[in-house]
Order: sequence, then structure tokens, then C-alpha cells
Amino acid sequence: MILIDADSLLYLAVHKIVTFSEIRGLLKYGKDFAKNEILNLSENRYEQIKLKILYQIPDNFGTEYIEFFTTCTNSFRKALSQEYKANRKGNKWVKMLKERVIFLNDGKYSDTLEADDLIAHEKRFYDTLSEPCLIVTVDSDLAQLGGYIFDVFKEKTGLVEILEDGTEVHEKDYRGLKFVDEIQAKEVICSKMLVGDNSDTIKGVKGFGKKSFEKFWEAEKDKDLEQLLELIAEKYDDKERFEINKKLIIL
Repeated sequence: MILIDADSLLYLAVHKIVTFSEIRGLLKYGKDFAKNEILNLSENRYEQIKLKILYQIPDNFGTEYIEFFTTCTNSFRKALSQEYKANRKGNKWVKMLKERVIFLNDGKYSDTLEADDLIAHEKRFYDTLSEPCLIVTVDSDLAQLGGYIFDVFKEKTGLVEILEDGTEVHEKDYRGLKFVDEIQAKEVICSKMLVGDNSDTIKGVKGFGKKSFEKFWEAEKDKDLEQLLELIAEKYDDKERFEINKKLIIL
């Protein structure tokens, strides 16, 4: 089974979908026409991105897939911490495209849970069946679940050409398939608990940075998750903050 973190793909689909000059051209036919045309282009790109990824996935994961979306504006995490994802700005095009794709593709969503939570629940279900399961995402949070991940973060591959001004033009492709083992999965959780997560506006232990974590991890990584969390709890001055962070971070 293939579990797709569709939110990751939506942002890729709308990114620079049209130029400003193209928007001006579309607006000649009215705002509604321009909006629908941009959404049509974004929807087509979304499906192309999805098909390109599915084409690269090994056959042993099957051909069935489920798309997961975050639609809740007040998740249980927001109730725990008003700071959670407070730095994120909504994208109206992503929102409109999301509504369309959910309707057309029968996507999974929840009023209280984010896509990550839904994916975690589904993966654990397939794990109980001992069925091969793969998560498609750009989000490092999902690596805490372990197992196979198809990373859709794009990075430079081969050099295509060098322009007259010396600029190098590279091909780009997805990082692709990787296996996250138990130690790597625990590391995702422990790193966020100690260092924090700026993208989700989660504060870790004061004064605990990358180098401090590397030292901690090298010494303690062979312990199980419960033992690691007990050690991490000792480093928190605010025990309530520790419990909140645990609920914010662990899927």
C-alpha cells in the first residue's frame, strides 16, 4: 500500500504555476475564468507529479494508494499550544486546489487530525497485517514511523549546462526511496524534543543545539524510546512543556 502525504504535493503543484504576465493575460477574460484556469493547470500538475512518483515506486508496494490531506484549522495540537505552526501563512491556491482534489480523488481528511496523524494510523494498521507499506512525503516528521519513505524533496542531480555568466543549470529529481530504521526513527523524535522544530514553532530545551544533540545521541541512541524520553524529561525545567511537546511531536 502507498500512503501519500498529499499536502506535500499540493505546494509543489501550485509553485510558480503561472507567470505574472500570464495572469494578466488570463484576467482579460475575467477573474472567475482566470481562477478556474489556474486551478486547472495546478490540478494537472498535481496529477503529473503524483504519477511520476508512483512510476518510480517498486512493484512490491502494489499499485493501490491513499491520499491524505490536512483540512482542520483547529487541530488538537492547536488546543495544546497556540504557538504551534503560528508562523505558517495559508496559501489560498493550495486551499482551493485541496478542496478540488479531495472531491475528485476521494481523499482522506479529518476535522481534528492532521494528514500526518491519519497516515500514522493507517501505516500501523498495515504493519499489523505485515503488508508492505510506503509513505510518500517531503515531511521529515513522518520518518519517526520508520520503514520505507519516498522523499519528494527535489535536489540537484546531473549538470545540464553552464550559462555565459557562469551559472550552472542542473537537473532536479526526487531524493526517492529510503528505509528508515528504528534508530533513525527515534532520532527524529528525540531531536525535535531537545532541539525543537522551528517550522512547527515548537521550542525545545533552552541552550540545546545541534552539537549538544549529537553528543547526547551518540551516547544514548541504543536505548529504547521510553528510556530516551525519561532522559529528555530530566533536561526540561518545565515538566508541563515536556508533556505538551511529547503530544505535539509524537505521532
